[in-house]
Amino acid sequence: MDHAALPALGLDMSEHATRRSFARRIPFDSVLAACMHGREVHTRGAVLYVIGKKEVARARMSGEDISRCQGVHVVCSREDMVLTVYRNQDLRRLRPNRRGATYFASYARA
Repeated sequence: MDHAALPALGLDMSEHATRRSFARRIPFDSVLAACMHGREVHTRGAVLYVIGKKEVARARMSGEDISRCQGVHVVCSREDMVLTVYRNQDLRRLRPNRRGATYFASYARA
């Protein structure tokens, strides 16, 4: 895949993200696969695209093999700029920042 595919999705890659993807040996194809097939999580002012086991299974059902991309995280700004890229197999801590009524209710009880 070529680098023209990311702007076609409406995303640009920062210089930092490019350096990090090379340093961490994450190919551009994996970044693109995360943006296309990964789960989208909005947290802490950023948008994360993550490929986990469920996304690999879903892509396999549609005939694509993205198993080598499992664990890839792509962090984007809200302005559609890829900020950084990394791998992490543990997705348990990947939760949106939810400070709703339950947060304030538990805070008031203390």
